[in-house]
Amino acid sequence: MALKIGRAVRVAVCAVLLAATSALARDYRVEGPFDGLVEVSIPTDFRVMGDDERVIKYPAKTGPQTVFTNAAGNFDVTFTRNPGDISALPIDALRARVSHGLHLKQPFAKWHRDEVVEINGRQFARLEFTIGAFDTNIRNILLETPADGAVLIIGINMPEANVRQWMPVAAQILDSVRVTKP
Repeated sequence: MALKIGRAVRVAVCAVLLAATSALARDYRVEGPFDGLVEVSIPTDFRVMGDDERVIKYPAKTGPQTVFTNAAGNFDVTFTRNPGDISALPIDALRARVSHGLHLKQPFAKWHRDEVVEINGRQFARLEFTIGAFDTNIRNILLETPADGAVLIIGINMPEANVRQWMPVAAQILDSVRVTKP
């Protein structure tokens, strides 16, 4: 019995190391949506989603303006810039307001994180949750911060079934975020 447990632990450790190594071995390029308001490292094999595809996948009028996606179209990095008074809120008030709205809109979401984080010297509201889609569960990670008179929203979404594979890539992308204007 001890041999089986030891082998299972070794397999799990190898899987985690392989996932982390694949994120590090990946090539990235710097992209600057919104005329360089934000700079972020995106995997080189990701493409910009065309407007027709974006409107189908994100039909809301307030959907993202720019989306980078992988070849399978199941890992997206989204960028939204929403002008308005909410951008003047302190970061924790922004986090609380957005969190409250998401909790109302997604009452059955499984929440993983709801906090203020600092990335490259800038504070962001970070909200991470899983919601049910029509055919799978989707992990969503949102970073929000006031910038240049608007709220800048950077989102990542992926199938919950692929979180182990994609989370190291998501971490690499999120850790690279730099906002270039106050």
